[in-house]
Amino acid sequence: DVSKTGIGFWCEEQLVIGAVYEMYLTLWTKEVIHGFFEVVRVELKPDKRLAYGAIFVGMSEVDAGRIEAYRNVEQTEDFHFYDLFK
Repeated sequence: DVSKTGIGFWCEEQLVIGAVYEMYLTLWTKEVIHGFFEVVRVELKPDKRLAYGAIFVGMSEVDAGRIEAYRNVEQTEDFHFYDLFK
């Protein structure tokens, strides 16, 4: 789940709320957006997976616009984001 301001994702590693992490977000077109995000929430799901919510930190308007454009495509197609971390 991604928007131009943040991202929701699953991660096997335990991340810290308030910490900032580097990311390489690979879009379905294979374009990579390099940036940083701050974890703002974590939820332990019944299946014991950790679900995180994060906001992008210092993302350029150009990259935010790219994400928003791909998000609009997602609403009309079977659209996925891959490889949050490399």
